Amino acid sequence: MGATIKAIEYVYPNNKITNADLSSQFPDYDFSKFEDKVGIKNRYWVGDNETALDLAIKASEKLFLKINK
Repeated sequence: MGATIKAIEYVYPNNKITNADLSSQFPDYDFSKFEDKVGIKNRYWVGDNETALDLAIKASEKLFLKINK
């Protein structure tokens, strides 16, 4: 008798920050080199009143919709 993971879901915060966004805030830093070396193009930042629990609830709701089909 063991547990089986049948599905998994995730969500990102709504606030998407691109390298272009950061380049405009920090013009002295070359984010294209960072993107080439590390591969990060976007970051997702939570809002002021958003927590990890909020994201977990959204992901759980998305998962329940997926597995109840």
